Amino acid sequence: MRTLATVFMFTQLASVGQIDACLAHEDSEGRVEVEVGGRVRARFKTLEDAFDFAREKRKEAEASVIQVKVGSGKFQLHAPLVIDASLGSSGRFILSGSVDAPSIITGSISLPIKKEEGTSNGLGIAEVDLRPLPTSLIAYSSRHNGSDPNEYGGFQVFQAGQRLSPARWPTDSYALGVLKSITSLGDSKTQLIIENSQLPPLANEPYLWVAGFFGWDWYFSSQRAYTRTEATLLTDVRNFSRSPNHKVRFNVFNVRSMVSRRGDFYLDPVGRKLQLIPLIPTVEFIDVPIVSNLLYISDTSGIEIKNIYFEGSIGDSIVVNNSSYVELNQLSISGSGRRGIVISGGNDVYVTGCSVRDVGSAAIYAEAGDRRTLRPGNLSIGYSTIQDFMKLDRAGGGGIVLRGVGNVIHHNHIEKAPHAAIAFSGNDHRIFGNEVNDVNREVNDAGAIYTGRDWTARGTVIFGNYFHDIGMTGPWQTLVGGVYLDDGASGITVERNIFIKVSRGILLHGGRDNYVAGNLFFHGAYPLIWERLASQTSRSSWNKNSVMRQRYYAMPVQSRIWMERYPELSELPSQRFEAMENNKIVENITSFGPTAYDADRKAHRYIPGNSEVEDLGLYHFLKHVGMRQAFFSTFPDPP
Repeated sequence: MRTLATVFMFTQLASVGQIDACLAHEDSEGRVEVEVGGRVRARFKTLEDAFDFAREKRKEAEASVIQVKVGSGKFQLHAPLVIDASLGSSGRFILSGSVDAPSIITGSISLPIKKEEGTSNGLGIAEVDLRPLPTSLIAYSSRHNGSDPNEYGGFQVFQAGQRLSPARWPTDSYALGVLKSITSLGDSKTQLIIENSQLPPLANEPYLWVAGFFGWDWYFSSQRAYTRTEATLLTDVRNFSRSPNHKVRFNVFNVRSMVSRRGDFYLDPVGRKLQLIPLIPTVEFIDVPIVSNLLYISDTSGIEIKNIYFEGSIGDSIVVNNSSYVELNQLSISGSGRRGIVISGGNDVYVTGCSVRDVGSAAIYAEAGDRRTLRPGNLSIGYSTIQDFMKLDRAGGGGIVLRGVGNVIHHNHIEKAPHAAIAFSGNDHRIFGNEVNDVNREVNDAGAIYTGRDWTARGTVIFGNYFHDIGMTGPWQTLVGGVYLDDGASGITVERNIFIKVSRGILLHGGRDNYVAGNLFFHGAYPLIWERLASQTSRSSWNKNSVMRQRYYAMPVQSRIWMERYPELSELPSQRFEAMENNKIVENITSFGPTAYDADRKAHRYIPGNSEVEDLGLYHFLKHVGMRQAFFSTFPDPP
């Protein structure tokens, strides 16, 4: 089965001897036990050997519970751990860590920090020899709004579990540039020339990259850049639709001359070395991920993974593919180049009590259930902490990206990210009891919970969530909300949520048959933004090749099960599909201003059946007793 595992590695990693040359010391001390039917049968030094032994025992005892117990310490992988039908399906398989001290599974290797040279600010620039790594890993990867299927997340480096950053300008934000030239290159690519008079000297920077928002304020990309003049950059981007003189937000990174702060580094792919100022001077190693996935669960059932730290991967850390009755309990996942957890297909997968942080793209991507038959996936993500996600893809994903039918996101705390907390599509999901704060920090035209552009994606309930401190980054964030039902999103229930210090509480952009009721709004700009689909958008949304039309006809809206569940959908093409009809907005309470702002008429609007109250009572009560505790005791789970 090791041969199967190696299919997830890059060709350059096929030679294990090449990687062995740069492995750091091993902390595991061989403490991996294999239990069969509750009895210890063997002990091993490596997880790979323990898995091979467990597979042999599964052949002998098909129905037994087999448990691989990982001792405390660090276990270094050369290839992903694979759990398939040879370990599960016929009997239960458990992979568990120690409850006394961390059991860490890592896909990184440690490389020694060499010499230091003094700098003008007194910090020393150190150097790391990257020659033990395959050439393919000593490079950045282009990012395109989280949509690039490439499993390689690009070069990453960590020190003592903390991510280091390529030196950049500006150091902590984005610069404002002007597009001076736009040239189509075909194949969805466009060449841009960006002008900014404040650019630092970049002519001698051999491996320069640029990142930012070059079109829409919610579409992020990064790619190679070249200096054209002292004040202009040349780069190629995808899916671009703007005109000359359009203003863009951008930064340049991997700037050798800007290495000046602790944690800064410069990657030299030609010289195959890293120059850096160590984040922690006393730590003499850096860690570089080299393994694509840490755990790959495929085509199996009856699996439980618990009490393990997964750290450092160049792709998705944990993948659950086409499997059922899988439990991921009390896991800590960090340092992935792409996503933390990916669940694709299957059913009854449960993520409970996990921590997912510091990942390159979405923290959790989950898709389960059959939309054509409306068969639920019964996937559950609950009681977990999700933070500091989308470290590399600054937009285009979320803390949780949910697709499919009949899945649940509940009682999670999602915070500290440049884009959305939850982005969902599909039908009949339940999203309740979550706390969401400090997200959408770098985007505009976005929501902490977001969905849109599909009339058939109905039946989801957003109930009893607590949103706070969202959309307050700066005046340029003109359209950032707590819940955003965008581009005709319909048939969604948004009920009994609390919004405190959220710039725009709920955004409705077109759509019909939505139910917005019993929500509380305090200390924001507008409780609700009301905007119909503009006439041009309305016409194009039903064109022959439009996404809205394709998605409508992709679903069997005339089938018996769809007619029973969503009878209103079958008549949509004969109606004014762009109209905001049958939306019910009642019993909402706001402490500031009218119920809604009508963006089409550019006027405030009072909606009958809703209330405005003075800003006292509930807000001060929540502040006094603790907002989170009061919130969860006030709002029960939905039925």
